[in-house]
Amino acid sequence: MQLRVSEIPRSGRVMGLAGFALSAITNLACISLLGAAVALGTYPASVALRAASWISVGRALDKRLLKATGLAVAILGAVFYLTLITNVEKVRSFELGVLSFLVLLWSIYSLLEAASYLSLRAASRAFLPALLSVPGLALAWLTLRELSATWPYVLLLLLMSAITACVGFARLKPGPGTFRPLQPVWA
Repeated sequence: MQLRVSEIPRSGRVMGLAGFALSAITNLACISLLGAAVALGTYPASVALRAASWISVGRALDKRLLKATGLAVAILGAVFYLTLITNVEKVRSFELGVLSFLVLLWSIYSLLEAASYLSLRAASRAFLPALLSVPGLALAWLTLRELSATWPYVLLLLLMSAITACVGFARLKPGPGTFRPLQPVWA
């Protein structure tokens, strides 16, 4: 027997919208070379809000994938940020070892976010274009040795993905496929 979830918490939707808006600002800052100062502030806030949102929505819909995505974004995003700020010069010079580690961290949580977009497509079809992050990941890996040249294109794909994820969270509502199993009273 299934019980329809009547409401996804407003806080989960707002945190997702704000988190992905900050992600879009981070990407835009890096593309436009307003750069590091802005991104160093917006990225950790984006990670915290996105993680909290995925966990909140995951709890409301009883979806383990969304909760796992939230934990991965929080943990891997924090490790990404700490690695970035402790290796600024290596990142600026596109040193392959540090760059590979950063792209790996980002890939893991981004692929989980992509799976979560697919999981929520019934609740908001606006999440589907957010899958543009996947070609961004592929481009980053395929051009890792030349990432200094392709980085603006990767960031442009991430910018478009973040904007559409904002729309997805703004329009998020229960729909087909957003059900929670009915729990017996004695459980």
